[in-house]
Amino acid sequence: MRNPIYLKLSKEDIQRIQQQDERYILKLYNDSFPLMMSVAVRYKNNREDQLTAVHNSFMKMLRYIDQFRLNSSFEAWILRILRNELIDEFRRTNKQSNLKFTELNADIPDQHFELEYLENAAPTQLLQLLNELPPASKIVFNLYAIDDYSIKQISEALEISTETVKWHLKTSRKTLRARISTLKTQEHENE
Repeated sequence: MRNPIYLKLSKEDIQRIQQQDERYILKLYNDSFPLMMSVAVRYKNNREDQLTAVHNSFMKMLRYIDQFRLNSSFEAWILRILRNELIDEFRRTNKQSNLKFTELNADIPDQHFELEYLENAAPTQLLQLLNELPPASKIVFNLYAIDDYSIKQISEALEISTETVKWHLKTSRKTLRARISTLKTQEHENE
């Protein structure tokens, strides 16, 4: 039995996927699901949207399995597919709704944001804090602070200016700081 946290695909595993071995694919899905869902919940509030993103990403993985490089990390590869699916869905949604990002003329400095409270927060509390962000700011903050994308990478992925990315980061930080301050005050009052 494989450890689902450190999945590695062998040449035989890839062949089983290509041959559409249903048992193997179901096991791979079950092993991959918790990892994929842990990322999807950071980006989507709605359980149905989370499941759709995970399912679509897994189906893309099956379709493009011939592009997987042996001896590379399967987790990193499937999570990259998932993040790309979430980014693509975000862009499609924004184009359909004609929602435009506000372009900023002034350069906003990339201020350091203390993540200590977020890093020490319980997963449910972290998700609650992230879910309070507006959707555009939420995806930008997730990509930057958690998934370690650069401002330039986010700008290119979401097809928005770097100034707009910085604005969303600044807005996210301000919102999270205020919310964290409120939570800390409540914790001290409860002691």
